[in-house]
Amino acid sequence: MKLQGLLILILLALIAASSLLLVPLKTALPTGLELPRAVLIIQPTVLLLLAAVVGWWAAPKVDLKAPIIAGLVRRRPYKAHLRCALLPSLAVGIAGALVLGAYGLVTAPFFADADVTLAPPLMTRVLYGGIGEEIMVRWGLMSLLAVGLAKLPITRPAALWNANLIAAVLFGLGHLPTLYAVVAAPPAWIVTTVIVGNAALGLAFGWLFMRRGLESAMFGHILVHLFAAAGALALA
Repeated sequence: MKLQGLLILILLALIAASSLLLVPLKTALPTGLELPRAVLIIQPTVLLLLAAVVGWWAAPKVDLKAPIIAGLVRRRPYKAHLRCALLPSLAVGIAGALVLGAYGLVTAPFFADADVTLAPPLMTRVLYGGIGEEIMVRWGLMSLLAVGLAKLPITRPAALWNANLIAAVLFGLGHLPTLYAVVAAPPAWIVTTVIVGNAALGLAFGWLFMRRGLESAMFGHILVHLFAAAGALALA
């Protein structure tokens, strides 16, 4: 990918990070804990920018791509890549929304009395989740893992799938700090549900990344949140 492609990814990363400004601190932090909003934004921004650069270096080495962005930069046709991405992204979006819905039904009674919310505004879920987390976890982390695993005596598909699995598990584990901010000592079944549910979604997004490119993973992740929000609204 050319340098212009990296600049586009950096711009997307900054947009994703800026969506954290929409999170109301009163509902995002436990009672009695006060932090400047800048503290909550600086670390994700740095990680997103680092992931954009790491992925720009690592992804081409294992044939992982952002074909739509690359097409725009090179002024080549990109609509075929867009069409190829839409159907699998839609399928993952629907399946992922069902997973989130089931997760919500199972855990809602447990979190009913919590004084903070696990769900940021929809715009933040779309931009930071759908775009930012895909740049961070798939483009940056998964690509880097795949480069390392490709040096082992295994096939390229095996390296990619193992990188996808590791990144997905880390994606699930990455949601635990939010859980522990809500509940000091959550039961094992809640911890397991958070890890497994998010790891399953991460595997699906990683599959989209491998098969259709980074943009497809972003589309799928965004659609998960949009469909889940629409379903929750319909059932309200």
